[in-house]
Amino acid sequence: MKKSNNRREFIKYAAGSAVTGTLMLSCAEPIKKSKIQSSFKYPLFDTVDILVVGGGPAGIGAAIGASRKGAKVLLIENHAFFGGVGAWCVGMPINQMRPMGKPRSKVHELIINKLLAYGDQAVRINEHQLLCNVDYLKAAVIDAFDETGCKYLVATRAVDSIVENGRVTGIVMATKNGLMTIKADIIIDCTGDADIAFFAGAETMKETGNLSPMTLVFSVTNVDKEKLKGINIKEIISKAKQKYPLIPPEWGLVQIDHSHSFVINHAGTRAFAGLTLDATDPVMRTQAE
Repeated sequence: MKKSNNRREFIKYAAGSAVTGTLMLSCAEPIKKSKIQSSFKYPLFDTVDILVVGGGPAGIGAAIGASRKGAKVLLIENHAFFGGVGAWCVGMPINQMRPMGKPRSKVHELIINKLLAYGDQAVRINEHQLLCNVDYLKAAVIDAFDETGCKYLVATRAVDSIVENGRVTGIVMATKNGLMTIKADIIIDCTGDADIAFFAGAETMKETGNLSPMTLVFSVTNVDKEKLKGINIKEIISKAKQKYPLIPPEWGLVQIDHSHSFVINHAGTRAFAGLTLDATDPVMRTQAE
């Protein structure tokens, strides 16, 4: 693994929080690149106890957990919905919310209960997996935020970190009204790519190749479930690859809810030997999609 100052996998100066995939930067060892950003020229949007950046599974857990303890929390998300990789990948990355049928935490159960309240089109739970319709998931997350008092913003992207005396004390966010700042006692980096740490100047590392399976999952609808039972998927893949060589060598077809929608789970770009793509490079990421 090569060292690089421009991304991502490992953050030397950040302390991991109890929520998987998060980085609590204000509690970390001082960042050596102790610049004070010129970010104070931008209007102050808000000051909070805890700012969570990124509304995927890790950010959702961090925000709800902190809100349940009474902290003033603000969660910002770049996209127009919450769920992150759980929503983009049709619910597959969060299907272990009840391993062996046992609850994992109060946060997990809160989201599950919100899904169950929508009816059997929203979620299907078997003894090992939880398969949800991600459009219901997006709404369930907001319901959970509202219940716990967590404030949130969508369509808001963190574009820089504010560093004072070697510590991250805020972020600069891009909005349709221009750049603004948010100050916080604690900032939790749930971007998935360590954006806040990287913007702050912390030493980072990244690795491409097998650890970067982009374009992992997609869904198909209007599937005739009865006809599907007698189909040999592997045989179809083998024949189709003669005409479409970029079809992954292995993938499965799984019903995602009680409707005629299914998810196809495959190895993405990882399936192609010798293909090295960097998900932090906008050109390469576009090629992968």
